[in-house]
Amino acid sequence: TIGRRTKKAVRGAMARGVVVSLVTGRMVSSALRFARELELTLDLLADAREDRFAATLDLALAQARAAFDAVLMLHVVPFMVDAAPVIEALARRARDAALPLLHTMMGTLTDRDAWFAAMEAAGVPMFNDGEEMAHAAGVLARYRRLLQGQAIPPASRP
Repeated sequence: TIGRRTKKAVRGAMARGVVVSLVTGRMVSSALRFARELELTLDLLADAREDRFAATLDLALAQARAAFDAVLMLHVVPFMVDAAPVIEALARRARDAALPLLHTMMGTLTDRDAWFAAMEAAGVPMFNDGEEMAHAAGVLARYRRLLQGQAIPPASRP
């Protein structure tokens, strides 16, 4: 299940105009439960290899300027997959991204510090959990609206 704080953070970000979509390598029946819980769209990856992550990020970035304020990546690393090639592929694309990318990882993080450092070297802020990342996305959305002179509702933190 999804924790109360995570639900509140994701819903708060969505209420502030952040578009959130679930991208996962889980089986459809498993992923749908989480998508329903958060009232999200569901994007599926057939596996957790670098070519799938890269293709998904390429597609998101191609459409991003017109559709998104930022791209939030929640990267779940299964024990049987080496995350290093995925991180390399994402970092290469992140260097030229036209909008903010935010990233967090969970699962089997055998080389966590190196993976976080590689993404941060590419200009991608890394977060310890999804709640921190969702809050940061909300702050970015509020900041953008402030710069555009739009009315901004009061912020809340889970």
